[in-house]
Amino acid sequence: MNSRVVLYGAVRGFMKNLLQVAAEDFDDVFDKSKTYNKKTRFSTLKTRVNETRILDFLGFIQKLRYDYDNELPEIIVVMNRFLTLRSKNKKYIIYLENPYALFHYRLNRINFFNRSSINKYLADDHLFKIVCWSHCCEREFKHLLRRERLYVDERKIMTLYPPEKIEKTNVISRSDNLSVLMIVQGPRFLSKSGLEFIRLAELLPRVNFTLVSHYVDVNKYVDVDNIPNLTFQEFNLSFNEVQKLYLEHHLLFHVSRDDSFGLVVYEALRNGMVVIGSNIYAIKEMLYGAYQDNYNIVPVRDALFTHDSINRDVWRNRKLLRTKIIDSEIVDKVKLKIIEYSSDLEMYKEYSEKGRLWVQSRNSNTKWKELLNDAFTHMP
Repeated sequence: MNSRVVLYGAVRGFMKNLLQVAAEDFDDVFDKSKTYNKKTRFSTLKTRVNETRILDFLGFIQKLRYDYDNELPEIIVVMNRFLTLRSKNKKYIIYLENPYALFHYRLNRINFFNRSSINKYLADDHLFKIVCWSHCCEREFKHLLRRERLYVDERKIMTLYPPEKIEKTNVISRSDNLSVLMIVQGPRFLSKSGLEFIRLAELLPRVNFTLVSHYVDVNKYVDVDNIPNLTFQEFNLSFNEVQKLYLEHHLLFHVSRDDSFGLVVYEALRNGMVVIGSNIYAIKEMLYGAYQDNYNIVPVRDALFTHDSINRDVWRNRKLLRTKIIDSEIVDKVKLKIIEYSSDLEMYKEYSEKGRLWVQSRNSNTKWKELLNDAFTHMP
């Protein structure tokens, strides 16, 4: 029987990899998605409207409609949204970024007015699985459902790390001189410890630093052109160009205060980089999982997430993320780690290999195929 996997709605760019993975097992793949990595005036306005208290009070929850009515059995994958399906020969999977993404990232969106509707969405036979990006997300999502009196068969909830792009074996081309990479969208430069990264470059003139971001945003806080050992690249690189950076650099600096996952962490580990990251949510989950210790995990203040849950105080006051005060503790801890890795190549190689093998052991693409095949076996 012919079958098709469909990617639908607004998704992160990496989800396009799922179509490549699915194409190996299924008759057809159908891309009806759009990426929402780039902010526009309309998307910014839409976000501001969505964050109004009146929509919290009304309990507005967006439900996408899939209007491609045909007899072909289909599995539709969406991100962070419920879906309306009319045909019996279709099921859908939600890929959930964090527990509140399904409710427009709002802490108070679930209430008396929408609880019954949400329970109907969760009980819909078309909904096959809710797949969380991380185990942190899965644990807290289950806790959220119980707290808000929302009911779903917990066997419908699982964790899968992101699908990976199928490509030829990467060739590592790192030089002997230690190099540190940071990749950050310009508007999030402060919340991802960008000023601390710049300070490290100033303190360690013999180490090569590379910053990938938006110049117009970063230039508000620092003149990157006047730091000799810092290379700046505009945030408009292709997938292959980013992969090349992973293979050329030794360390990834990702001491973020606002990530529920951190895809660059996962990608850097996969390419044998050693990652120095923050002690929040899935970043800590990945780094501890990869290294089995806390050596590369750096504590941060006023983050959107703790090590295992939402930080409600910061979630309600995002201004805390945009502090211009450099955290000297972050600088001191990361500086020591950079110096240690620079002087102990064997330790670097050990951590590099641990991270690469950990990502490999996730078997992400194989598990995604198994999930999709399982969904088709449950088709009416």
